[in-house]
Amino acid sequence: MRRKFTLFILFGFILALGWMVRADVKAWIAPLPEAVFTSTDKRIKPDTRSQSYTAPVDTFAVHRFKFLGHTRRWHSYVPENIKQPTQAVILLHGSGRNGASMIDMWQEAAETHGLVLIAPDSREEAGWSSIKDGAWFLGNLLVEVATTLNVTPETWFLFGHSAGAVHALTLVEGDTPNFTAVALHAGGPAPDRIKAALKPTPFRIYIGDNDPLFPVPYISHAATRLAEVGYPTELVTLQDHGHWFYDAGPKIALDAADWFLQ
Repeated sequence: MRRKFTLFILFGFILALGWMVRADVKAWIAPLPEAVFTSTDKRIKPDTRSQSYTAPVDTFAVHRFKFLGHTRRWHSYVPENIKQPTQAVILLHGSGRNGASMIDMWQEAAETHGLVLIAPDSREEAGWSSIKDGAWFLGNLLVEVATTLNVTPETWFLFGHSAGAVHALTLVEGDTPNFTAVALHAGGPAPDRIKAALKPTPFRIYIGDNDPLFPVPYISHAATRLAEVGYPTELVTLQDHGHWFYDAGPKIALDAADWFLQ
């Protein structure tokens, strides 16, 4: 039994390695031209200011499935006013959080714009892994979404906060789904790890002018690098805003949803 499991893991690693090599070769043969980079300032004032937040329990639907020998959990929210779901957002939480925290921040935006919300939990509480939570995991998650919710959205968006924002590019580089647009808050990919784009997926990055973990110059470097390799990128600097997401989160989500659907 142990030998079969080891072979299964090895097979998965070989598949992942083959996909990464294929992506690099494709980008090298037919690189995308440099995309547009824009930078704006915005003020999003939260209804209340609080440095304490606990994600709701038993408020949103929770689902589980097996992946690489581990039970994986994901959360969903489908607004009651949606008759035929055609648009969905995958939400990536920050370190130490879970998918319920992201759906809590996005519920109003989902109800306003008719969006299905899908929020997986990272396998490790500390954050996301390109192997454990990468494109292969996402593909399996989407199969579960279609089976469990009986929805097959035509349009997919991606939003990540903090550690989820760092991880987002890993999923964009995969084949499934083909994200229409990506928005990030309080984080972004490491500039030296940004590879040539395989498709010109638009990015919008929200960063606080007082973020102690991801300073504006660092995220600005990442944003310009994304544009250089072919991703149209907009950097939105939030005035009087730090790293904390859970007071202004609902308004940031509404702003991101407006941008997704423009």
